[in-house]
Amino acid sequence: MQRLASFDTGSMHEADLRFRRHFHWMARNGVDGAFLQRFVGQCDIERGAEGIRRIRDEVGDRVCEAAEKEGRVFAIM
Repeated sequence: MQRLASFDTGSMHEADLRFRRHFHWMARNGVDGAFLQRFVGQCDIERGAEGIRRIRDEVGDRVCEAAEKEGRVFAIM
């Protein structure tokens, strides 16, 4: 299992394609949008959640980019 603190955001390049593919499928099948789930405890840098927050922020950026490119919407809950 990969340690979260040492996660390499460079490996997100392959994930870009997956995010884009999912939003493309959504557009093709008439799905207007998606929810992206975030947890408050994963955002608290003062309590040592810096690594997981960085990953979650990166995922959010990729979802935003894919949604915009495919004309879909997303919401963070």
